[in-house]
Amino acid sequence: MDVLGFDPTRSDVLQLDSPFPAENRKVIIVPGVSTRYKDRIQNYSKIAEIIEKTVRVRKGNYLVFFPSYDFIQHVNLYLGRLNVKKILQKPSMKEDMREQVLQELKRNDEPVLLMAVMGGIFSEGVDYSGNMAIGVIVVSPALPKISYERELLREYYEEKQNQGMEYAYIYPGMNKVIQSVGRLIRSATDTGIVLLIGERFTQDEYTLLLPDYWLQNSGDVEITNNYEQAVKKFWKSTDRQGKV
Repeated sequence: MDVLGFDPTRSDVLQLDSPFPAENRKVIIVPGVSTRYKDRIQNYSKIAEIIEKTVRVRKGNYLVFFPSYDFIQHVNLYLGRLNVKKILQKPSMKEDMREQVLQELKRNDEPVLLMAVMGGIFSEGVDYSGNMAIGVIVVSPALPKISYERELLREYYEEKQNQGMEYAYIYPGMNKVIQSVGRLIRSATDTGIVLLIGERFTQDEYTLLLPDYWLQNSGDVEITNNYEQAVKKFWKSTDRQGKV
């Protein structure tokens, strides 16, 4: 409301929960990796390992979202052992190429690992219903790059709200994370897992921005470095319920 200029004393806010069953998804935060720019070089291989172990638990299509194209390329160098088809989003990809990728996901001829950027053509304005995707992996909050304009925003909101970093960087970055995760569950019958990779997802300034409906079920959001076991446990529970 602050950004849109509404007066909070004269405005009502209606926040709606997800209409879909909370037990159809599992959100896992993997804190044992730093995705900060200064730490990325020594963590690319760790991120690739998390992706590999996760997709091996259950055969299917997975969406992996990154903050940048450069990040995609670096992690991909360590993903040589996966027996899936990898599709990497490139800056040159347009709407027609997106449709080709979506058709491939629908066909389900072979498992696909789609590696894309948050805020791009694969994370906004598109549904991955049914078996088009059974998992979303988000690597890092998608904080905007430092720029002259961003710094002006930060200074403005620091003076106005004492929350310059939040308004200029954290809020936009987490909005992209939530949008990306929202691609997974698009109907009452969709089922899947969500992994948020990075220690920043455990910090209050980020965790408090996660949607309330992610917390509907006790244990719906799990913070653990034993992510592989958590993923296996979720899929076993869905098998027992006959949802997959």
